[in-house]
Amino acid sequence: MKFVRLTHDGSPRLGALTEDGTVRLTPAGVTLGQLLADRSLRENLTATSESVIPFDPTTLLPSLEPTALMINVGANYHEHALPSQDAPVPSVTWFSKAPQTWIAAGAPIRLPVEFPDRVDYEGELCVVFGADCHRVKAADAWDYIGGYTVLNDVSARDAWPQLSAATTPAEERAAWNRMLLGKQLPTFGPVGPAVVTADEVTDPLAMTLTTTLNDEEVQRTTVAKMKVGIPDLVEQLSRYFAFRPGDVISTGTPGGVGQARGRFLRAGDRVTVSVDGVGRLTNPVVDSSFSPSP
Repeated sequence: MKFVRLTHDGSPRLGALTEDGTVRLTPAGVTLGQLLADRSLRENLTATSESVIPFDPTTLLPSLEPTALMINVGANYHEHALPSQDAPVPSVTWFSKAPQTWIAAGAPIRLPVEFPDRVDYEGELCVVFGADCHRVKAADAWDYIGGYTVLNDVSARDAWPQLSAATTPAEERAAWNRMLLGKQLPTFGPVGPAVVTADEVTDPLAMTLTTTLNDEEVQRTTVAKMKVGIPDLVEQLSRYFAFRPGDVISTGTPGGVGQARGRFLRAGDRVTVSVDGVGRLTNPVVDSSFSPSP
């Protein structure tokens, strides 16, 4: 099943997106985490004339509940890692992207007033938990995955020159901290358009992720190419985090980002991140003065 969050009658609602282009609204108060955790709850959703509405993409909200925890993995593909991050035995580099950054598919990415010149895209696959997950071994990890969604980890890379020029661990840590702050700006977390339940994906390792900038493909990879695969990410991170249904690990971006290409985002661009079987996340890029039409 595909679940979307949207605005209906002025309120946030959750619904199942059907193949005929309608949305079957869930009962008020039901959360995404509850649906992912309870197969019978998903299967027993009833379609009544009052609960089925036409799907209108302009009403979409970020696909995750605003209370969800998102843990983001950095440098998880060899072609998108500094030498110091590319150890023979990979371990997780992580940070957290605040819900205040999240926007829906179709919503504009705004170039910030203070940092407009080095804004970059990062297409990523997110795994969404469908069960409480703490101290889970890699061999059992798939049992805790309830679904998948798509993220564009938009990043202002103004600290990149300092990071690449760092000659001491202290200099690298300071620059890395500034890089992480560049991921927390408003609109820098497009996520969606839907959460697809895990049973819809036959072979997660075969999923292909692509990012296109306007009409040019700029990123392409498969899940199998991650340095730290999904089961090991779950084991390493759940050693510390107590994930709940609806929480997320975003699994990192491959090579091909704008920093490497010397081409950062500009007003008028359109970025699309696609993952086979999960969805296409498209967002326009606007400058800070943009005002939507009334």
